[in-house]
Amino acid sequence: MEFFNALKDEMLPPERNKLDPSLNWLISSLFNYKKLERDDYFDLIIEPNIAWNQGNLFLPDRYSYKVSGDTLNKVYHPEFEVPEWFDNESLGYITYGPYNHIIYHQDTFEHVLSNKKYDLIRTAHGIVVQTAEKFKWLFISDYNLTGAPEKLRWPSIEDIVFDGDYIFVKQSLRPFSVYNLYIINIESGKLARFKYLLFENSPHGEDTNEEPFLIKDGYLILNDCEEPMELNLKSLYERFESI
Repeated sequence: MEFFNALKDEMLPPERNKLDPSLNWLISSLFNYKKLERDDYFDLIIEPNIAWNQGNLFLPDRYSYKVSGDTLNKVYHPEFEVPEWFDNESLGYITYGPYNHIIYHQDTFEHVLSNKKYDLIRTAHGIVVQTAEKFKWLFISDYNLTGAPEKLRWPSIEDIVFDGDYIFVKQSLRPFSVYNLYIINIESGKLARFKYLLFENSPHGEDTNEEPFLIKDGYLILNDCEEPMELNLKSLYERFESI
């Protein structure tokens, strides 16, 4: 055990006994997601069940966190077959690098939108909602869970649009010229991914200057299909909340 601890101290960043709010969102989401195969709108639902955090928004330095049991099973993604020695009694460590939220030495937290209730903050790969006294993470790009660019130096969070207590998020999947579209309930934190991919160039011609998606007159309009698709927001929200 002494050798293990010495090796851990040498190879891993300092250990934390408590998850920071961003990694807590990721792990909670891994336990609370569902893939949908036949839904009219969505192919993924996540309900992280994350509480608001009191105080100021922050990102910690790189750290490690000890995991075992079900949590280890959720976060362990071997490239090949699971080794024979791995079982529910195994002990592991997550190494978490929050610095990946920062791109090209820009500000860590970029204020992007506000309404009467919320301020929305964007990082390179995440979205946070904030009020005067509290904050919580709403979304983080993760390759195995929500999708992500092939390289973390490519920002993934692009357009964000408010509609009341909901936001719509366009997520880049570079180097491919396609995007995911997510809907998020700000208050509950529940989110869903649309099964329709967005594309960089409109199929109606590169010079149309069409937005890939927009909200207008009670409809979500997707312009990246062969024909523009109009989805009634009331029906969309009802379906989203019922899943």
